[in-house]
Amino acid sequence: MSVPKPVALWPFFVVAAVIVVAIGSLVFARRGGPPNLQITGKVSGTPTPTAQRPDAAGSASPQAAFRGSGAWVMSSLPSCFRERERRRGSVAELRAKFPPTSERIAPPAIVVSGDCTLTVRDRELWISRGDDRLRVPPSAFLYREADGFTLVSIRGTRAEIRRYESGLGATQTP
Repeated sequence: MSVPKPVALWPFFVVAAVIVVAIGSLVFARRGGPPNLQITGKVSGTPTPTAQRPDAAGSASPQAAFRGSGAWVMSSLPSCFRERERRRGSVAELRAKFPPTSERIAPPAIVVSGDCTLTVRDRELWISRGDDRLRVPPSAFLYREADGFTLVSIRGTRAEIRRYESGLGATQTP
């Protein structure tokens, strides 16, 4: 009797491997959709007002009075106060850069610069221009310089120093 010749199995393994790879590729290609990416971030910094633009139709619409509160409010009125310099840091870092106390505008006082009226109170400032009302909250101190003003605003352990050129004809009344 003769023994049957063994059949080579390697072609079956190759065909089986090709089938597994093809089916696996189809399954993974259909399973994955676009990733659900959500990007979030915390905005930080001092807000500034946006410039007003005329309506597309060209008709004038009545503007509502602007209200604001923050160390930035004098910077939002360039016709009255032009910001030249701004420094931020801890009170300890900036204390040496504060103007001398003798230059502080003592409250109560009113400063008129351009079409703005700035009222100096004990630890805060109020600015009015037409119907607009703006406030620099406590603790805020205004100092007179030869060419303008310096605002020192302290909030907790942080301080901000802003130097301004004043508009034409800045006057101060006690």
